[in-house]
Amino acid sequence: MKKIIFVISVIILSACKSSEIGSIVGGSIGGVVGGNLGAEVSNKLGRVVGTGVGIYLGSELGSKMFSKINEDSQKKLNDTTQDVLETGVDGDVGRWNNPSDNSYGEFKVEETKYIDELDTTCRFFTQTINHRGKKEVVKGKACRKPNGSWEVKS
Repeated sequence: MKKIIFVISVIILSACKSSEIGSIVGGSIGGVVGGNLGAEVSNKLGRVVGTGVGIYLGSELGSKMFSKINEDSQKKLNDTTQDVLETGVDGDVGRWNNPSDNSYGEFKVEETKYIDELDTTCRFFTQTINHRGKKEVVKGKACRKPNGSWEVKS
């Protein structure tokens, strides 16, 4: 996840002011997770609507959550996520803390699997971010791309 957030951040950095980065990164991640959750909980006829609603709600929540975290906290979150994805084993938890904006969090690798249909290794994770007394938890899957970077699949 960390590498995914890092890659998204690098792309966005070239086009946005630093005050907008957290909102865009959070909205992007929230949209991916929300869209997948919406598709899973809706029936076949409502899957398009469920996916759309999930993307919208996930984007809004992610945008609000990340926009309140300052740039230093985003870097700490990205670095921790990358370290755990690259070097951690199942069950490992990486933690970060930034007293300057009262935020902290953790990234935990739940399980690593080789997925034949994707022909890649994926890591299922739980990401927790605490900011000024508000806690957000995101579960997802990050898969290694052929170039070695990680991409969020759900």
